[in-house]
Order: sequence, then C-alpha cells, then structure tokens
Amino acid sequence: MNPEVLIISKKHEPALKHLYRALREQEIELKSLMHSREALEALDTTNFKGFFIFCLPPVEIRYWLDKLEKKFLNQFKIYTYDYLIADDLDCSLFLMFDYIIAGEQEYNRLVKHLQYLKSNYWRKIPITKLGLQTPPGSELIWKLFHLLERSDINSTNLDKVSEKLHVSHQALQREIRIHLHLQYTELKFALVKHYQEYLNNNIVKP
Repeated sequence: MNPEVLIISKKHEPALKHLYRALREQEIELKSLMHSREALEALDTTNFKGFFIFCLPPVEIRYWLDKLEKKFLNQFKIYTYDYLIADDLDCSLFLMFDYIIAGEQEYNRLVKHLQYLKSNYWRKIPITKLGLQTPPGSELIWKLFHLLERSDINSTNLDKVSEKLHVSHQALQREIRIHLHLQYTELKFALVKHYQEYLNNNIVKP
C-alpha cells in the first residue's frame, strides 16, 4: 500500500500542478490539500500513514512547524524550489529538514524523491506486530519509532538511542516497558525479524 500525502499550501500555488502530476505518476494518494493551520490542527493524525509536502514561504513553514511539531512526529517534510531563490533567505532553516524539492525546472528530482519515499515506506513501525491494537500514547515512543524507522537497527543499542533522543536510558527503557511491554532488545529483535520477513516476501525476488 502506498503512503498518503498531505499538502499544505498557499491558495493558487503554481507549484501544485507539478506536485499533482508527480503524485499521479507515482500512484501516491493525496489525502488532503490544506490552506489553513486550523484545518490541519483539527485533523486526526493518529493513524495517518504518509508524509507532508509544504508549499509555503520559509517564514510561514517555520510558524506552522512551531505550532504543530508535537502533534506530527512521523512525517517527511518537502519544500518547493520557488522559495529557495528568494533574496536574503536564511538557508539554515532547511538544514533540519529531509528534502528540498524543485518545481518544473527540476521536475525529475521531485519524482526521484517521491520514489525514494515510497521505497522506504515499508520501514514504518508495524504496531500490530508488536502486539498493539492501538498506537502507543507516548510522545517519547513515537519519537523512538521515528528514529528507528530511519536507522540501521542492527547497529543501535539503548544507550545510543537514548542519547539521540536526549533522555536517560533508564527513562527510555521505562517508557518502552510501560507502553510496549518489551525490553529494548526484544523490540529490536521483533523489528529486525519483521523487516527480514518483509524483504523476503516483498522486495527480494528469486
């Protein structure tokens, strides 16, 4: 199943037509197009499985993320090229984000990044495989999931993960035990086993 996409954009944004075209070609579902923070704040993202595309000037993007950072933890953030050529732009704003996407003049790069997002979508943490019926109600656990989805799990250990999340390993282990009913080593083993099975069944061809 392909990921969903939420687009947050100015009204009548010229770059939208290029995004629509790329999404259609990649068979990625556009879940919603939003023009207001109120609409996004009202959205139930508990089971949202996808990523966001922002088509906004940098100063507006910063304001959106300041308001919504705690609500949306598992997302990719993508930007259109049009705003990167603005005069006196503080490029350091983009160092914390995943991708910067071009408009029509670099359309192929946009398609390439969408293909990358699709190919890595299988790394989403499978909560049902962890014995959970509903998503865990812990912000720290969601941050842990987001980190593990983008890490080489075999090379991680509790100390490294705790350091990256800026918490003590005791606090992280306690959250894992309370919300997942596992030790970190058990969580790691379960994920590695799931990914190996997924790759064997879906990726690796005879």
